[in-house]
Amino acid sequence: MHDAPKLVRQEQLTRLLLTGHSMRECAAQMDVHLHTVRKWAREPAFLAALKELSSEVFRRVDEELQSTKENMLAKLEEASDAALDRMLELVGSKNEIVALKSSQDLMDRNTALSRTKRVEGTTRHDFLTPLHLVAAAQAAREVDEYERTKGDLPANSGGSDSGS
Repeated sequence: MHDAPKLVRQEQLTRLLLTGHSMRECAAQMDVHLHTVRKWAREPAFLAALKELSSEVFRRVDEELQSTKENMLAKLEEASDAALDRMLELVGSKNEIVALKSSQDLMDRNTALSRTKRVEGTTRHDFLTPLHLVAAAQAAREVDEYERTKGDLPANSGGSDSGS
């Protein structure tokens, strides 16, 4: 086979591989033997071209995705500004319910004033340490023991006083 037709076939193989076809599927689609496809795929020049094209495809797709993301963020920012302006207009509404709801929605966007803000477990009580809890538990046990023995003392002492 001359070099030009072979190069065309290798380019076709490259495109098929980049679109996700297996070597067996490429061979069937190109109407060549699987061993021929494997032989072309083993050539260093073919592997280098495949790697270069795949990285180029990756770069273009990545750039397009990045551009789309930036466009979406710009649209979202623009829509957010328009929505905020509309909410601020509604705060001044003559309808009190609309004004109240708009005000509440605006306050809920401010985490310092939000009534729906989740409680975070970062609050610490320095006056209440584990040692204080142990001491409080010990004191509670002593009070319970005292109450039990205090109830027993009048009955015991009353019985011993009346026996004397």
